[in-house]
Amino acid sequence: MAEYYSNEPDNGNRKGDEGTMPLILGILSIVLSLTFSRLVGLILGIIAIVKGGQHRHEDNDARIGFICGIIGVSLSSVFLLAVSSLLFSLFTFWLI
Repeated sequence: MAEYYSNEPDNGNRKGDEGTMPLILGILSIVLSLTFSRLVGLILGIIAIVKGGQHRHEDNDARIGFICGIIGVSLSSVFLLAVSSLLFSLFTFWLI
């Protein structure tokens, strides 16, 4: 019980807290890339890749956030590319 309720001050040296932010951002990037906020999902995925890449060898949450960021960036890129090519083909059809 002493390890759970210790009176020692926490100096911020807790291991494993670095991976929480990339994990949350990676999951949000996947969710937002599947909705209408694909650009926001792309940006959050890039941030998750950068932050998760810094700590992916020490923390499992950072590794999962890194992978989720890659998936979110990939999904966002594919959807944005598909929408932009569809809009391009529609506008060029109207010009002819």
